[in-house]
Amino acid sequence: MSPSWAEREHLERRARGDAEQCQQLEEVAQGHQVQLDQLRLQVTNLETALRVERRGATEEKRKLVQLQAAYHHLFQEYDAHIKASLEGDKRSQVTQEQLRAAEAALALKQELIDRLKAEAERQRAALETIPVLQAQ
Repeated sequence: MSPSWAEREHLERRARGDAEQCQQLEEVAQGHQVQLDQLRLQVTNLETALRVERRGATEEKRKLVQLQAAYHHLFQEYDAHIKASLEGDKRSQVTQEQLRAAEAALALKQELIDRLKAEAERQRAALETIPVLQAQ
């Protein structure tokens, strides 16, 4: 039995509706595929950017470690220089104190020498006058 004209018309309309719905779903699926491709491209671009940033961060960390090492080395040198300078100042103060003490001792000895010279002159003068006085 073949379908009647009305059934046939109904089936054809239904087939056209299903075909249109199928076409719409294919268009939606195609739109989703385009979105999916765009999102995959974004993911790829973001992964690439992330790798570049990680490389940059790694390089920056390496430079930071180098700078920290250089800073530490320079700080140690500076600290040693300051300590040596302070030691030098202490030695300089000690040397200046020793110099002052030596100058004072030298001045005292010079006074002693001057007194002894004066005493020697008096003694010579006395020696010269003793024979004259004895002769008188």
